[in-house]
Amino acid sequence: MLLSSAARQRAAMNILRVVKRDRLDGLDIDVELLAPSSRNGLSVFTRDLARRLHSLHKLVEISVFPLKGISPAISEPTIIGP
Repeated sequence: MLLSSAARQRAAMNILRVVKRDRLDGLDIDVELLAPSSRNGLSVFTRDLARRLHSLHKLVEISVFPLKGISPAISEPTIIGP
């Protein structure tokens, strides 16, 4: 899903629809065993989803457990937003 622009867009729109329908304050996406080759796709997806949800004053949290190699920087929180 992360490697295809069309799939990322479709997923973001589906998530947005659910957040609006269920009147959620935001969401937490839990990504596990992410291949290193998916890193860029996840970044693009996260930026797009955060932009869409932040425009509605919704929160977005992304939790990522990589497939291999855990950098010490992972324990540092990163805020993505306007």
